[in-house]
Amino acid sequence: DKGTNVAAFQDRARPDNGLAADVPSIEGIRNDIGAYGGPTAGRVGHTLVTKLDPEDSLGTWEDAIAAAYPGDIIIFQKGTYTITDTIILKSQVSIYGEGHSKTVIKNGGSSSMFQLNGSNRIADLEINGDDDAGIEVRSLVPSNLQNVVIYNCSTGLSLDDGACEVYFSVFDSNTNDITIGG
Repeated sequence: DKGTNVAAFQDRARPDNGLAADVPSIEGIRNDIGAYGGPTAGRVGHTLVTKLDPEDSLGTWEDAIAAAYPGDIIIFQKGTYTITDTIILKSQVSIYGEGHSKTVIKNGGSSSMFQLNGSNRIADLEINGDDDAGIEVRSLVPSNLQNVVIYNCSTGLSLDDGACEVYFSVFDSNTNDITIGG
């Protein structure tokens, strides 16, 4: 799918490559092939599960997240991970840990740790915001937090532009646990 800048299609062409759609799996599917777009938009097939280790380089984590397609699962195995940039999840990508006392995602300099873009799931981990924002939800298609501990954040969960279901999770020692609306 080469994308088009025609407003009716809601499917921008990539600025660096006019032969591919910019974000066909996020935007409308009106001129895409299938639910997730054409050949540069994603893959058809089984869910891919990627396991990450705290000893892996930051680039390995970022590559795994960038390569994920809707339905994929990324597992942060037991340990502490320090992130320096916001983890931006594409729609329908999930992140799991091995338990909130075993997998810790620590902020090492990003303004917001996670950005969820629709039907994402974060489960079984701990988020230490180091006085910055924890999770921003950017889609009205609900995302899901389950068995997550969010602490030491300026805002634990921001729902300014989105919706999120929260189950069996704890917000502790945050300036604002949850904010709704701008």
